[in-house]
Amino acid sequence: MQGSEPRYPGGDGSFRISQSSLETYLKCGLWYKLDRENRHRRCTVRMAVGTGVAAGARADNEAKLASGRGLELAALVERSIAGYETEVGASEVQASPVELAEGKDRTAAAARVYGLEVSPKIVDLLAAEDQVVAKLGEDIELCGRPDYCTRLGVGDLKTGQPWTQERADRSRQLTLYGALYCARTGAYPQRVWIDSVYHTPRGWHASRLLSMRTAGDYAALWAILRAVRDAIQQGVFLPAPEGAWWCSRAYCPHWCSCVVGGGRRQHE
Repeated sequence: MQGSEPRYPGGDGSFRISQSSLETYLKCGLWYKLDRENRHRRCTVRMAVGTGVAAGARADNEAKLASGRGLELAALVERSIAGYETEVGASEVQASPVELAEGKDRTAAAARVYGLEVSPKIVDLLAAEDQVVAKLGEDIELCGRPDYCTRLGVGDLKTGQPWTQERADRSRQLTLYGALYCARTGAYPQRVWIDSVYHTPRGWHASRLLSMRTAGDYAALWAILRAVRDAIQQGVFLPAPEGAWWCSRAYCPHWCSCVVGGGRRQHE
């Protein structure tokens, strides 16, 4: 199976893989495979909340690029809710009507925190979710849409579970975004970071976790990409490790159909 990226058409026939597909494959090869076999969209409420907040953030950043000013808070929240509703309407969602309503409320609350605490820190924007393709060697193309590129570097928005500094320092996604930043600007970023919008029993909060990447980090990423390319082309699609938190109804969009997950238990 050659790398298949419907959202990133084109290329010269090289193996092409996106940031999200790479992370999906490394978490669970079956998830990656089912994404390609089932072209209709599936998501969980948590995924839809993240998509909604990302939609508001994208609109906010596009306004900054166009006029130098972001959206008013009410408009940002409205765009986030619309993004959540669009994702739910376009996808098969494993959730009850009550869960879907709660997801809409969570989207609005998270978007408010983004607008108040994260948006003011995003300055000197160069791009927001622009499609970037990086050629690695002669036969691998890496593609993605970094949430925001600034003169300082590249950042990624995460909504849901809180992030730690250690996790940000180890994040393969930030390394990958650094490579895409270089492909777009011609230089590696000075900094990479996670803007974490997260929920606790006391409500929604936000934190920025700054990190850096070295030449060794990028070399490790190239090695991982070559290994993933070889495995996919050989038809290797392993399930998630036993006990993985993402192998659950709340996080996996294929939970009810995957024989390794919920589908298997439905027939026991």
